[in-house]
Amino acid sequence: MRLTEAAPALAGLEGAVDLATIDKARDLAREALTGITDFAAVDEVVLVGGTATSAASVLRGARTKIDRYDVTRADLQRILVRLCGMPLEERKAIPGIKAQRADILPAGLIVLDTALDLLGHDRALVTSADLLIGFLISQRDAAGTPPKAPGGRSSVPQPASR
Repeated sequence: MRLTEAAPALAGLEGAVDLATIDKARDLAREALTGITDFAAVDEVVLVGGTATSAASVLRGARTKIDRYDVTRADLQRILVRLCGMPLEERKAIPGIKAQRADILPAGLIVLDTALDLLGHDRALVTSADLLIGFLISQRDAAGTPPKAPGGRSSVPQPASR
């Protein structure tokens, strides 16, 4: 949302978005995200949230639940070019886009593409699942035992014993 506020033409209210606006938005996103390069390298990037699931839905051609869907930076860039080439009202009609997100989706795509670039990844997994369970499972696996919730109970569901 803040990127659209900083580069309001991205919203498409005045028609197609010019390249100078897109370049400005990319520079702002890169500046805001520079700190992510301080994190340890990862083998896989997982994207959650409205922009990621909207991008996957556009690629699928319909708004559906996204359990797991691989997207590439090229996919994100293709959607960005398509959206920026049309006014807001036309964006709202694209299958897979929630009409109320059509104005902020280009900014979100720029953020995701920039983040992947900074992290050195060309692709990511999109999911609508919550990342907390994945974090807890990774902690359980790393420790060899389940992490404990307050009260001493396991915070990660365990497989049923047979």
